[in-house]
Parts: sequence; structure tokens; C-alpha cells
Amino acid sequence: MVAGVLAGRFVDWFAEEEKATAFIIIFAIGTLFGFIGHLIISQAPYPHQADESEGENRIQDLIQPFRDRNFRQLIIFYSVWHFAIGLAGPLFSVFMLDRLNFSYTAISMLTALGTVCTIAGYKTWSSLVDRFGGKPVLQILLIPAALNAMVWGLSQPGSYVIVAIAMTMSGLIMSGIAVAVTPLQYALLPESNQDERVSYLAAWSTTINLIYAMGSLIGGILVASLQNVRFTVAGLLIQDINIMFFLSGLMRFVPFYLLRSVEDSRAISSRALLSTMFRGNLLSYAFHNIMFNLTTAEDRRAKATFALGKSRNPLAIDHLIQTLSDASPKVRREAARALGETGSEEAVDSLIKELESGASDIRSEAAEALGRLNHAKAIDPLVEALEDEDARCRSAPFTGWDKWAATMSRNYFSGTSRTISIRRPSRLW
Repeated sequence: MVAGVLAGRFVDWFAEEEKATAFIIIFAIGTLFGFIGHLIISQAPYPHQADESEGENRIQDLIQPFRDRNFRQLIIFYSVWHFAIGLAGPLFSVFMLDRLNFSYTAISMLTALGTVCTIAGYKTWSSLVDRFGGKPVLQILLIPAALNAMVWGLSQPGSYVIVAIAMTMSGLIMSGIAVAVTPLQYALLPESNQDERVSYLAAWSTTINLIYAMGSLIGGILVASLQNVRFTVAGLLIQDINIMFFLSGLMRFVPFYLLRSVEDSRAISSRALLSTMFRGNLLSYAFHNIMFNLTTAEDRRAKATFALGKSRNPLAIDHLIQTLSDASPKVRREAARALGETGSEEAVDSLIKELESGASDIRSEAAEALGRLNHAKAIDPLVEALEDEDARCRSAPFTGWDKWAATMSRNYFSGTSRTISIRRPSRLW
């Protein structure tokens, strides 16, 4: 991102008639770094394999994967999606330069914004795909992706805000689609035969890239044929490239219907996923998730972690469980406390593991969180914690005493004559 912004600024330093020189310099530097990368990767060890390709029919190997019905359905879906993307794919930079009159610096900064949003999107959507499967995530994202292309079609000279919104949405949406389709693809690879797996991957790459290239070629032909077409809608000038963005957006609706035939055994319905996403405070979750990922200050990360729990959004659970192993002790403590705020049963096992681990430094926070969660599964570990050598662990369950005691009396003591000696903290009694 930094290199892209610097390159854009570098080109803008040159006068219009000298910009070709600027591009030559940038391309030369890029080529140099490409050679350096090649030299570095050539030093990476690679196991020697005997050449067994002689006499094999490689074309037949590429055709074989298409006989797999599930793989065929998935590749048809994703090929149509890439065709729709390809119709307008090469036109965005041209559109910003030639139609919107943006500077190279502005374009590089907007591209960097899209990259940041892509990174944030990977972080967010990957946890959803892990929990709910790739298909419902795709079903949720395909329609916004189609509408986002039409936002580009409405852009006019000087509309930096609209383009910034479009770049932001593009980064968040496209990253989710890329993440969601990958496990679907890999789930269809043969497990036993390594050569077959290679053939599937080769067939996938070849098909997707050829279809994208075909979409770009057809898009270029259509733009040339629409060169003299201009009309105004509600005061907005619509011309050749704008029309291609609308066409690309319309084509993106087609994969939404093709996706129905793609099988995903792990997936829930998109309606159920949306219901899960909108529990609690989704905006609070999204904001503090971004803050956690962007900031490096320990205090801010700790505050963002606790706020994720306060949002009570189910999407925060996996993030908080992973944060129990964060390098910062303060962030780990806040992650444990935050899990107690979620009210989620999914947090119980991880908190019990921390409470019962002698090596954990957040045992008291885990006990406190378990007391707040008010779950029957936590009663035995909490009862044992009342006799713990650590005074903080003994008193932590009493933070949420009302709920914890009610649950314990209802679920634990019912029908049992077990006697337990409880050391009651004087400050609470």
C-alpha cells in the first residue's frame, strides 16, 4: 500500500508530457524487485521428484475434474462470477483517470483504502466461514457486490466520497467472496490421489482465468462500441464506461441463482446466518473489531476487547477465545472478562480450560466470567475454585453471585447430599 501511494505521488510530480518517463522508472523498479523476489524464492528448498509425466495425457487430466458434478457446479458458478467481474475489471483505473479526472495520488490512496478494507474483510468473514460454511456467506455478499458495481456507474467527476464508499464496500465484499469460495473449492478435491488434486486445481485456475479474460475482452469491445453513447439521468451523465458498470452489476445477479445448485454440507441457511449476525450490537462489534485490528497500543486493544464482549454479538466469540492467548496479559484479562459479558454458552469450555490450567495467569478472570455466564456446566469448576490456593480465584465467582448461586442451588444441589465448605469473602457477607 505504501509503495502504491508513493508511486502515485511520484507520477504526479511529472508534467503531463513527461509521465511516460515516470511510468518507465516505476516499471523498471518493479521489474528489479521482481528479479530480487525470484532470486530469493530460488533459494527455498524444494523436494526433488522424479519426472513421471512422460506418456501421460495432461489434457485428459484437465478434463477429468469436470466429470465431477459438484465441482462442475461450483466452477460454473465462479466462472460466471468472474466473467461479470471481467466485463468492467480493466476499466476502473481508466474511469478514474479519464472520466472522473482523479490524480494518480488520489487513485493510489483510494486503492490503499480498498486494500485496508480487504484485510479487515478477510479477518471478519473468515471466522464466519469457519463457523457457518462458505455458501451462506456467498449468498449474503453476492447481491451487495452487484449493487456496488452500479454505485460506480453513478459516479461523476469530483465524486471522491462516492468512489471512497465504493472502494470500501468493494474491499469488504470481495474479500468475503474470496474467503468463502476457497473452502468450497478445497472440499471437492480428491483426498487420496495427489495427482488428481493437482489436476483439479489446474482445471480450476485455467477455467477461471480464461473466463475472466473473455469477460475483459468482451467488455473492451462493448466499451468501444458505446464510445459515442451519452445520456443524462436525474442530472447524472451516463456514458460508455458507466454503462459497462451497470452491465457488470446486472451480470453479477446471475451467479446468485447458480449458487443454489452448489452443495455445502457444513452450511446453514443465509437467513440463519443473518439472524446470528444481527444479534446484539452489530455496529459496536464491527467498530471495535476494526479498532482492535488497527491499533497496536495495549490499552486501546484491551478496551476494544472488552467492548467486543459488551456488544453481545455472536461474531465476537471466536475472536475473544483466540485473544485468550494474546501476547499482552492485559488484553488476555479483558478477553476473559469480555467472554463473561457475552452470555454465550460457547465461551464456557475455553474459560473452564483457563480456570483449570495451573499455567494460566487469567484464572481469576476466567472464574469471574464463568460466574457471570450462569451456566450449569461451570458449577463443578467454580465449586473447586472456592477451595483454590489463590484468593482471587476463591472470591472471583462471587462477582456474579446472585445468578451463580441460583444456578448452583437449582442444578447442583438438587437431589444430592454433598456438603461443601465455602469460604465466604467478608466484603460480600
